[in-house]
Amino acid sequence: MTRTKPPKAEKRTRTKARVSEVRQKPGPKGFWNSSVPQHTFELARFGHTNEEIAEFFEVSKSTIDNWTREHLEFREALYKGRLESSLQVLDNVYKRANGYTYTETHEEYTYKDGIRITTSYREVTKHVLPNITAAIYLLKARHGDKWADVNYSNITGKLTVEGNIKHPDLSGFDEQEKQLLKKFGLAQLKQLNDTSRN
Repeated sequence: MTRTKPPKAEKRTRTKARVSEVRQKPGPKGFWNSSVPQHTFELARFGHTNEEIAEFFEVSKSTIDNWTREHLEFREALYKGRLESSLQVLDNVYKRANGYTYTETHEEYTYKDGIRITTSYREVTKHVLPNITAAIYLLKARHGDKWADVNYSNITGKLTVEGNIKHPDLSGFDEQEKQLLKKFGLAQLKQLNDTSRN
């Protein structure tokens, strides 16, 4: 009696988000049909890259590039999907930066003989306070020239340095401070070496 190994199970890969419950395959490699733009819009809206879109359609990335050049509806679906995604993120950041109001439905209930009984529902209005981090991010994104972390200035003119840089005056430091300076790598200073020998 000979034993045979059972067939290996196929590995499945997951994408970021499911576009539809039933995936319609577009057909043979590079095959174009009318459902491609709609699927492309959904994939672009969920933030998929061109490589991931090519994987979904089981075509190469160069085919996606060709479709972008040759099919206006494909190009528009790609652009509109990504634009909608970006606008949704911008809207959410804007809401967080300014604060917003929303309503919740609260259920009021009592217990009778150990059974929970709903007595009424009431709507409660809540307010989310503005978020300073979101406000800063939004201002930097929209007005980077005015809200940048770093300001660059051009300074022209002549710079004059007075004193001896190689041998600075350390007379204002006590012995403990000089030892700290030496510890932090300033042992090359002549005065530190001279005072530590005394």
